[in-house]
Amino acid sequence: MLHFSNLVIATHNAGKIPELKAILQSPAPEHAQPARGIITANQWHTAGELGIDAPEETGRTFRDNAILKATTSASKAGMPAFADDSGLCVDLLNGAPGVESARWAENASGDRDFAGGMQRIEQACRLAWQRQRPSGVALPTSASASAPTPIPTLADLPPVIRAHFVSALALVIPQHLERTLPRLAPGQALTDPETGAITLCATGVVTGHLQFPPRGTQGFGYDPIFVPSAASVAALLGGLQPAATGKTFAEIPPALKDAISHRAAAFASLRQTILAAFGSI
Repeated sequence: MLHFSNLVIATHNAGKIPELKAILQSPAPEHAQPARGIITANQWHTAGELGIDAPEETGRTFRDNAILKATTSASKAGMPAFADDSGLCVDLLNGAPGVESARWAENASGDRDFAGGMQRIEQACRLAWQRQRPSGVALPTSASASAPTPIPTLADLPPVIRAHFVSALALVIPQHLERTLPRLAPGQALTDPETGAITLCATGVVTGHLQFPPRGTQGFGYDPIFVPSAASVAALLGGLQPAATGKTFAEIPPALKDAISHRAAAFASLRQTILAAFGSI
């Protein structure tokens, strides 16, 4: 494992913090989770607690934004920083909302309102389906996420709306802490040419489909409308899991969701990245 005296979780999203800490720290005897324990720290901090403003997420990919957030927190705090950038990608919407997932949940005041975000996704899916169906009648072209239109009946949604959740992780380690790490294998990490900071990255994906209306009260964000596929669950757990079958992320117990989420997949990938970079840890 990589152990640090201090580690910053570069997020202002309160919903992510317990999930990230749980995946990193907590044992999960009931569900396979090879990523647990790969990163530990004596003291955990968040960007919000340290007064570090969230940078504008200008990246074109989840990976770009994760690196941006982790780099910002690491440089301002002088500590290793860990960031996740994640979002929901809907096939019917050509991958939207994607990296704009958080922005789709913003209300008129600029606050996060994921209930409104889920409604926007539902409306966008209805519009897209109406336009794609040969016999469909398109809704008024003035419709937009910021100006919702009346929602047609449920029959106006396709029977299956395929989607996937993506999580990109970035761990940035300031140069002055490099001497505390195992020897870094050449070519296994990004090194900032200006600051010398080391960056390790990984990405995880969970496939599934959307469910309307939303179901479940656990989790956060778009969890109430996403049902993970049996194949994705089996890939992470090594077999089928009846407790997750046909349920949204918001209906699945948190410990199980931690083991089958896109973040769990990303952490499993990050573990391999760390092993390749530092060898046995």
